[in-house]
Parts: sequence; C-alpha cells; structure tokens
Amino acid sequence: MTIVVMAEAVERDACTLLAEYDAGSWEPSEAERVLADGLARSPWDGPAFRAVLRDATYDVRQDRLIDVLDPAVAVFENAGAGPARLAVLTLRRLGDTLAD
Repeated sequence: MTIVVMAEAVERDACTLLAEYDAGSWEPSEAERVLADGLARSPWDGPAFRAVLRDATYDVRQDRLIDVLDPAVAVFENAGAGPARLAVLTLRRLGDTLAD
C-alpha cells in the first residue's frame, strides 16, 4: 500500500469517527479518551506518536480509535506530503475533539 493510499484511508477513517462523534452515534470509551488526552499533550511527530500508541492499554486496543491510529504511524513519517499532511491534521482535530 502506498503512503498516499494509506494517508487517504487514515484521513477518511478519522473523518468518519469525527462525524459519528458529532452525530452522537459513536461515543469513545474512557480508555480512548485517556489515549486522546495523551496524544493531545504530546508533540505530533512520529516518535512521540509511536510512544503513546506503544503505551496504549489492552482496553483501548479493543476499541475503534486504535484502528485509526495504528496505521497513522507510517503517515507521520511522511507528513510533509499532501495527503499525509491532511491525514495528520485530521487526526489532530480528532484527538483534540476527544480530549476536550
């Protein structure tokens, strides 16, 4: 899978979660909120992102947010490219929304 395809998928999945959250059809678990809070407090770069995901609890690994975040590590490594940059910005918006 190319980075462009992966970035577009991550961006699409993050937008889907945001839309479902805004519509009230998806509510993050407490573990997902803790994870989002950790991301919001971290620098948004590859190593910091990897560290937060590495420390994710078993509970959060059973939820939906991690399915969007796990493939994003590769996107972070290419965040300067157009689709990758958009995916990172959308992930940031998702993380900030859930951390509020």
